[in-house]
Amino acid sequence: MLFCLPLSIVAFYAGAGNTILSRFAGTCTQGDADRLYGVVISAVLFFAALAAMRASKRERIIVLFVIPVLPVLVWQAWFSSRLSFEILAWGYSACDVLQEVSLAYPMSGSELFFAAAWPLMSFAVLLGLVAMSVSPSASGKIRP
Repeated sequence: MLFCLPLSIVAFYAGAGNTILSRFAGTCTQGDADRLYGVVISAVLFFAALAAMRASKRERIIVLFVIPVLPVLVWQAWFSSRLSFEILAWGYSACDVLQEVSLAYPMSGSELFFAAAWPLMSFAVLLGLVAMSVSPSASGKIRP
């Protein structure tokens, strides 16, 4: 499909932009870490990007266009790993991790969701992007 190429590229950039906003836009007033719920929007955008990439016959061209997004995806995986580890292993609140200072913010009540959703989304996007860019169908040899 002709529209899949631009749709995939735009969705990758929008997902990466939303991830950055979810991480940095906001404060932790009274332990409110609700900005991390942006992971849901990012997951939808990245899923749409991967689905459009799969529907396109030009997976490797899309990968070339989203090379500038790759550092954001790697940073996202690092941040989500750290977020999960500090919430689950050390018992920090999401705001303690976001603010990177030890001010003993109260728990927001959504820490377990954040600890599961962020790494799941981050690593699924990276693995999906790598899998589709190196698959035999990406080279045009096999196409179901």
